Amino acid sequence: MASKLNNAVLKSILLTSPVIRTIRTAYARTVSAREKPVELERLEHAHIQSYLAVPGEVTVGETFEIRLDMTNVSMKPGLLVRIEGLVPSNFKIIDIAPKYRLEEGTVNVKGKSLKSQKVESIKILVASSESGVFHLSPRIVYVDEV
Repeated sequence: MASKLNNAVLKSILLTSPVIRTIRTAYARTVSAREKPVELERLEHAHIQSYLAVPGEVTVGETFEIRLDMTNVSMKPGLLVRIEGLVPSNFKIIDIAPKYRLEEGTVNVKGKSLKSQKVESIKILVASSESGVFHLSPRIVYVDEV
C-alpha cells in the first residue's frame, strides 16, 4: 500500500512541477496551432529545378555530351521558352536531342509544356576547339502555363 501511495505522490509532483507545466503548455500550443505547408506559394506556380551533367575533363577535339535535366517540382505546369548559355561559343555542336534549334548558344525549346513532377532532358554532343577551363551556367527561361 505504501508503494502505491508513493507512486501517486510522485506522479502528482511530476505532473505539477513548473518544468512539466511549461512543457505541457508549449505542447498544447503547438498541437492546437493551425499548420500550413512550408513554401506552399512556391508550389502554386511553375518552378523548374535542373541538373547539369558534363564530364570533368576532356581533350581538345574530343566529342562529349552535355546533358541538362529539368524537373517541374510544382503542382502547376510550366512552358519552357529557352535555355541561355548552355553551350560556350567556342564549342562545336555535333548533335542535339531532342531536335531543338540552337541560336548563338541559346536553345529554343519552342514553348514545350512541362507538366507537374515531369522531367525534360536535353542532350547535346559537342567538341571543344581549344583548351582551357570552361564554366557552364545555363539560364532556363520559363513561364507559368495558363
